[in-house]
Amino acid sequence: MGPRLIARIALASMALMLGSATLAAQQISAIGPAEPPYHIESSAPIAIVGGTLIDATGAPPRTGQTVLIQGGKISQVGPSAQVRIPTGAEVIDATDMTVMPGLISSNQHVQLNPLYPAPAVDLPLEELKARWARNFADMPRKAFVYLMQGITTMRQTSGPLAQLRPLKMQIDGGVIPGPRILFGGALFNSADSHASCACSRPSVRLNCAAVRSRTASGG
Repeated sequence: MGPRLIARIALASMALMLGSATLAAQQISAIGPAEPPYHIESSAPIAIVGGTLIDATGAPPRTGQTVLIQGGKISQVGPSAQVRIPTGAEVIDATDMTVMPGLISSNQHVQLNPLYPAPAVDLPLEELKARWARNFADMPRKAFVYLMQGITTMRQTSGPLAQLRPLKMQIDGGVIPGPRILFGGALFNSADSHASCACSRPSVRLNCAAVRSRTASGG
């Protein structure tokens, strides 16, 4: 199960309004726990109370609803007057807010958040490496940005596993906040597609050996 922040992302009117990385970063202390662990499986029950519920089934929105989360799972949903909140539960007031399931993004690259463009390929090799190193180092922050955009699960469609696997393990372990990450696997290309095109360009030819090596390792 994802971090404790996932439960709070259900407050969509809060999460989906965070339209920039800067604003999202400013909200970390206000929206979620300030330190790990970020898991909710063993935490006290969480009750999101009084919101307008959109349950993604096609049913009309329902006002005055309470969502009860226990053991990392939604255990009860219903009118606030009918849902008994356990003693010691953390209560989140969702009055005048919208509650909805977290979003699943099926084609994403956490090293290339849409807010941050990929490095251009027509660069000297050392500069290209340095840019990618900065991208990889910034992945924990970008994972948090995705979460604040309302994405609680993402399918990572290819990428360097040597850098991505430790990030996933940190999120899964509750060390850092971020969406649940599912790996999509390595890319397969024919000899007449991207590889041959890239290797025919003098400014990129030196990168081919590194690309082939990374592809062979599943990255």
